[in-house]
Amino acid sequence: MSRYALRALFGAVVAVPLVWTGAASATPQITGSQSFHGFLLVDGTHGQRDVVKSPIVARGIFDGVGRIVEVASRPGDPDNLNRDDLVFRVGTMHIVSKNLRSTFSLDPKTCRLRAHVDQKSRVTGGTRAFRDAFGSFRATVDASARLARKADGTCNDRAAPLRERDVVAATGHLTY
Repeated sequence: MSRYALRALFGAVVAVPLVWTGAASATPQITGSQSFHGFLLVDGTHGQRDVVKSPIVARGIFDGVGRIVEVASRPGDPDNLNRDDLVFRVGTMHIVSKNLRSTFSLDPKTCRLRAHVDQKSRVTGGTRAFRDAFGSFRATVDASARLARKADGTCNDRAAPLRERDVVAATGHLTY
């Protein structure tokens, strides 16, 4: 074998393991405590749920400001399961939340609704920086809304609220 062929072979033998290990360590995962705080402002005056604002602030191993996007349920999802995306400049996190316990109160004179929901939430991947993200969180939603009235003057709990504000908070552990 010529000297040049031996050099090329030696170069390949050294380079392949370096590329192999480099590829494995090119995307190290970060793991640690994480919290999210935000709110949704919803308008239902046109008969459908229209999210007007939905900022979310992330603090912990990832710090960022983004927005909450409500995601439609999938076929087979139970009624106590919600899906959302947390959209940040560096990527989107997919969130699945299970409602554990909830309390509601409705004032029939003013049609004001108040609710508190305890949730268990999971990050189930995402896009770009959060493509392989996972984590679990304890979350709360504190909601207040004004319901429309039916023709008979009673509160219409079947239509989208005229106005709604949901304050969300979650703390837990994230890996991405």
